[in-house]
Amino acid sequence: MKSLLKLACLYFAAAGTALAAAPITITFDDLPNPGYGQATLIPSGYAGLQWSGLLYANAYNQPLSSYFGNGVVSSPNVAISPYSSTIGGAVFNFNSVYLTAFNQQGSQQQVEVQMWTPTTLAYDITYTLSTAHSTLIYGSSGVDQVIFNSTGTFIMDNLSVTIIPEPSFPALLGVGAFLMLFSCERFGAARKTTFCSPAQRSVHEGVGP
Repeated sequence: MKSLLKLACLYFAAAGTALAAAPITITFDDLPNPGYGQATLIPSGYAGLQWSGLLYANAYNQPLSSYFGNGVVSSPNVAISPYSSTIGGAVFNFNSVYLTAFNQQGSQQQVEVQMWTPTTLAYDITYTLSTAHSTLIYGSSGVDQVIFNSTGTFIMDNLSVTIIPEPSFPALLGVGAFLMLFSCERFGAARKTTFCSPAQRSVHEGVGP
């Protein structure tokens, strides 16, 4: 029984290591150049997430690149959110992101950031964004939807998330196998204890005839 438990511990330690998630920084810089003066929707499934209402552009390939102000954290691409947008498609930790007001629409914008877990609203904060500098905001863990509502267009760059992986089929199969083996061990021990003759029982209990 002890050897079985040791094997189970080793298995779960290995499975936990395999399933461990690491944070990633989404810079949008690996997306193809959409062209001069163009902005394109961020494709579905990019970086393992779903994007709604978010575009991206090359900040330096624009007729008026100064509109992007200080929104570029990593060159050359940035994400652009016109008023309302959503990030979802997985359960993830929203670690941080840089947000900047879009220069064309005034020096400041208000943006409300809501982060939802599968069942509840976990985070709801309104930020005042400036064109003079990027604002680094931090988020919440275990969310599956992040909603941005703003008074104008704003820029997003270097989004850091940790996507929480779902248990793989081999891991679930291993859990089932361990439970079956554990049950068999307990059942076998119960049979040895229950199904013995009175003479055997008296010997085990140290009682003479």
